[in-house]
Amino acid sequence: MHRDLFPYLQGFKQRAAGSNTIEYKIGEIFSEIKNKFQSGYFLRDALELVDELRFRSQEEKHELSQL
Repeated sequence: MHRDLFPYLQGFKQRAAGSNTIEYKIGEIFSEIKNKFQSGYFLRDALELVDELRFRSQEEKHELSQL
């Protein structure tokens, strides 16, 4: 799973329009983490929970970076 997914997510940083975009931040996050998920199903569940969160203010965006 992480052989394809994680490099794709890491590539968001290079494909982002700028360093203040969500794509850049996703790429930055995934370039520094190690996959601990034993199953793609668990990763999907976690991503669905994160997807429900809304990051509208600078403070909320900082919280995303802490995740």
